[in-house]
Amino acid sequence: MKQFKYISNISEDELNTNIVHACINEDGYRCILIKNAVKKSVVSKYDTDNLGIRLNTVLMFNDDEYFFHVITAKKNDLDSNDGFELVYEYIFRKIQTPVLDSELAGLILSIEEYFRITPERNNRTLQIGVWGELFCIKWLHDHGCPGIIQKYHNNFFLKHDVEFSEKLRMEIKTSIDQNRIHHFRHDQICRKDVSVIVASLIVEEAMKGTTLFSLFVQILELISDVEDQFALRKLMKMCGVDENKQGLAFTEEKAANDIRFYEACSLPKLTVELPQGVSKVEYNVDCALGIPMSIDLLMNVLNCAEDLGKKEQ
Repeated sequence: MKQFKYISNISEDELNTNIVHACINEDGYRCILIKNAVKKSVVSKYDTDNLGIRLNTVLMFNDDEYFFHVITAKKNDLDSNDGFELVYEYIFRKIQTPVLDSELAGLILSIEEYFRITPERNNRTLQIGVWGELFCIKWLHDHGCPGIIQKYHNNFFLKHDVEFSEKLRMEIKTSIDQNRIHHFRHDQICRKDVSVIVASLIVEEAMKGTTLFSLFVQILELISDVEDQFALRKLMKMCGVDENKQGLAFTEEKAANDIRFYEACSLPKLTVELPQGVSKVEYNVDCALGIPMSIDLLMNVLNCAEDLGKKEQ
């Protein structure tokens, strides 16, 4: 990890040559200085839940002016400091040129998402779903679909979990109730513009099972792209798991034995056109009433879609 140094210890040579500085301010809080693309001194300040933002700040050194944006952590505990250092490694260190204040909005949103933790009342449901997603991704990777790692969404508010191509997507659902009844939005499985495959997992909690944190680590080892790594680390943070709090644990053997894949078109669903003005329709679907795909057929469809996706790029 990057060693943060006190602002007062930054040399004049570093101020002149470095675009980004990892610092500790006079109050002992982690902060990042990012060189401004213009010599602008009209300072604007605002706070998010976890960050203090100062745009267009002027620093003085030996009577010379240096123009920076300053992003400061609002907490100074061990978890926050470790998180801020991780954010430096995945986001700030990639900045190679000075930045305009207007260009920082997306970066700040991404950092804020990293520090967001799901409320306790929703955390168990989130961990179950994410464990199933990561296990399915790893299972498919190990069974002849290595490209799926890059297809797994890095925006966790998209409609489907995996986008293989413009015409093929996958939604991964996980149950702990020993049945294949899963909750869907109508427009996840009733589509005319894309084909959707549904992965259905039944999992069983176990004291000595594979933890959610362990699955995160296994998937991270398969990812080379820095942005994809950071997206997964944001999800890990959202789930509230780390090396000390490893999250829920499930048996991989049962999950592997009970994983099934279905074409969404074979599943029970509403078949009538929704009336005008009706939206956000959701319902439970018993996937066991659908026709499961053979593994050979599944892999053929996914690998063909992966080849098509490469041509689309």
